[in-house]
Amino acid sequence: MRNFMIIASVVLGLGACGKKGGADDALAKMEDFKKQVCACADMACAEKVSKEMDKYMEEFEKNNKDVKPTKEQDEKADKIGDEMSACMKKLSEKAGGAAPTGDKPDEPAPTPTETK
Repeated sequence: MRNFMIIASVVLGLGACGKKGGADDALAKMEDFKKQVCACADMACAEKVSKEMDKYMEEFEKNNKDVKPTKEQDEKADKIGDEMSACMKKLSEKAGGAAPTGDKPDEPAPTPTETK
């Protein structure tokens, strides 16, 4: 879930002030990603969508470095992010509570036990 929220925030942080090709297009794409995630039947599907979204983000960042979203665009992004997170949460619960990728910090490797 956190992965989607971070991506949504970054997309809108880089979005344009309502100009074509900027935040409005990013919002439309985020809405599309949200619909895809919410249509997923399992976490594997949602993670695949997440990878596609990461790829989109890389390209978006290259083309939209110095622009900012409007307040309305920020609010819309928050709503999309919340809805996407709700879908991810449902999938996670369905999978037995396994945390989505990026939601749980990496655990350290187990310490070898000594035998005497």
